[in-house]
Amino acid sequence: MTLNLFSVGFLVATEPIILIVVIYLLAKQGETGRRYRLFRNFALFCLLACTTEIALATFVNLRFSMPAFFYQTLYSLNLCFGMMTLQLLYLYFTIDIEVPGTPKKIFRALRRLNLIIFAALIVANFFTGCIARYNSVGRLMRGAMFDIATYVLPLYFVAIIAVIAIIYHKQIDRRVVFSFLGVLGLTVLVLPLRQIYFPFMQLEYFALGLLVVIMLFLLETPAYRQLTLNRRQMEEARQATDAAMKEAMQASRAKSDFLSNMSHEIRTPMNAIIGMNDMILRETTSPAIRGYAEDIRGNGKYLLSVINDILDYSRIESGRMEIRKGPYRLSNLLSGLMEEYEEAAKNKGLDLLLDVDESLPDKLEGDETHLAQILKNLLENAIKYTQKGSVRLTVNGVRRGRVLTLFFKVADTGIGISKESHKEVFDSFSRVNMEKNRNILGTGLGLAITKELTEKMFGEIMLRSEEGKGSTFTVRLPQDILSDETIAQAKRKNRLSESTQVKSFLVRDADVLLVDDNRTNLRVTAMLLKTFGIEADTVSGGAECLIACGKKPYHIIFLDHRMPGMDGEETLRSLKRDENFTKAHTKVIALTASDDDDARERFLRMGFDEYLVKPVDMTRLKDVLLLFLPKEKIDAL
Repeated sequence: MTLNLFSVGFLVATEPIILIVVIYLLAKQGETGRRYRLFRNFALFCLLACTTEIALATFVNLRFSMPAFFYQTLYSLNLCFGMMTLQLLYLYFTIDIEVPGTPKKIFRALRRLNLIIFAALIVANFFTGCIARYNSVGRLMRGAMFDIATYVLPLYFVAIIAVIAIIYHKQIDRRVVFSFLGVLGLTVLVLPLRQIYFPFMQLEYFALGLLVVIMLFLLETPAYRQLTLNRRQMEEARQATDAAMKEAMQASRAKSDFLSNMSHEIRTPMNAIIGMNDMILRETTSPAIRGYAEDIRGNGKYLLSVINDILDYSRIESGRMEIRKGPYRLSNLLSGLMEEYEEAAKNKGLDLLLDVDESLPDKLEGDETHLAQILKNLLENAIKYTQKGSVRLTVNGVRRGRVLTLFFKVADTGIGISKESHKEVFDSFSRVNMEKNRNILGTGLGLAITKELTEKMFGEIMLRSEEGKGSTFTVRLPQDILSDETIAQAKRKNRLSESTQVKSFLVRDADVLLVDDNRTNLRVTAMLLKTFGIEADTVSGGAECLIACGKKPYHIIFLDHRMPGMDGEETLRSLKRDENFTKAHTKVIALTASDDDDARERFLRMGFDEYLVKPVDMTRLKDVLLLFLPKEKIDAL
């Protein structure tokens, strides 16, 4: 089949369009970027494909007497330039697509297979004419592989692009998608039309020429290239930010885990030190030894507060500090605070005063633990920085519907804070007037934690202070009202029930087991229990615990959570598989150095009945014994 002059006319019409575009692109040598270079090369090879097609059509139609090898070479070049055009088109459309590992390898292998088959056919054609050959008068003689090389392999290549575009369409810009659909549509439309209606018209090259122009004005304008570049830079910046955040979160988590482990390692010996020291305070009659022991207890408590501050700050910084609402009584919270800090204020000769509006609702819903922590930090600071005078906690509020906005004011007559230092007060690890206050212990974290906790509970903290005239910290916090009973009414009820409350007691004939791998901790906890008249059995591991429980039933087991070998959780699971243990209704209390926000919930979820934090607090131990021991075992004093 020879090409007529009508076909040559179509090709000649296509050529100037592509030529102009190529000249325009080559003239803009200042343009950079891989996408632009691919488009420029695509247009250039499209021009070469059209040029070789025109040359071939001209020679054949004018019946130039040329060697068959010349026609053969020209025809092969035409096919090669056409395939290179498709190859560059493929790279252009898939430049922004991020294909994962295995699919990327598969698509690359398919593309290479296409090129290898095509190259093999071209080489074979020179020797066998398997695609096509020309005789001496320019007559085209089709070979067995003509349709494969001319139609099947190019369409196969287009199909690869189509599959990638469909699977990863979200990663491709809309303009690129529309252009690709235009290419695909033109290809699908043109080839059948050419075969059926216009066998001598090179419509596919005319379509490619139009495509080059469309891509130039849709995709390769300076404004669109800049937009694409900005998008790519923004995406790279986002990915870099995400990677940095992930790395920071991992570092923060590692730091938190390290601090948590260090907390456990420090709390374990501190439990022994403070516990043994309490025994000394109970048993000694020497004023000198009592004085030494009081110093040990004070510094031990300070060290524990430092550990708690660091852990709290770490949890806040890593976003692991959670606010947990629950019911509580405001009167109990305030009386507990006054009782806790009364001795510290008395030792410094300070008056600790509480001024509460007793018409406020008493039963509220909020995060009692963190509210107490906020007030403790403020009271500790007030006592710490006040040498004479008083520390006053004032509580009032404003009610709107079922929400009570509480105002807690902690005012002292201490050293005060200069106006210039007000902003620094709430900074982490910051302490104002370090030169003047170097003899006062502190980490500089208390107020930073207080501010973070207040804001997490949708509150606000304010400072009014003047150097040398004391300070007033005001905390505003919204709390939900659960009952209309006032603080005054709750106090009257408490006074009526005080006569029935057990303040001190002894336990008789109670079976209690202590399990801890640290011998000193075993001794300390056993001595604390002895003050209530309890002679506890002691073992130093989970396996020994199972043996002891097999010999007799216990009322309560105090079980260390972290132990080598069989830890507390694994021991508890083994115990609960024993039918005799289940029938005994033994209560299991976890002993732990962890005191984070969700500790109680976590231990209850494991199956423990309650938990105690090391160093074991006598008040908490008393509450646990009263709650879980049979009533007939307790003799009130």
